[in-house]
Amino acid sequence: VESLNHQMAKKEAKGYQYQVLFAVPCVARYFAMLGGENLESRLLSTQIPEHLAVNAFYGFLEVGPTLGKNDEIHNRSHNASIVMCAL
Repeated sequence: VESLNHQMAKKEAKGYQYQVLFAVPCVARYFAMLGGENLESRLLSTQIPEHLAVNAFYGFLEVGPTLGKNDEIHNRSHNASIVMCAL
């Protein structure tokens, strides 16, 4: 969430306003948090700006961007992670 907020802040400083967030956590995260009803939703809601509408669903193998050296972005497959895309 920190890298998402960092990237959003850079664009918002230039006048862009994000409105929607798609969040795709790995289903392995769900199984790791069994017994914690809505645990991930509650954690994310404390870290994501209130003005964003959020759409989230569990997936198997998330493909999403990874920030590399010199702010280069590369698509990678992830496991037991969460991929977020703000529009």
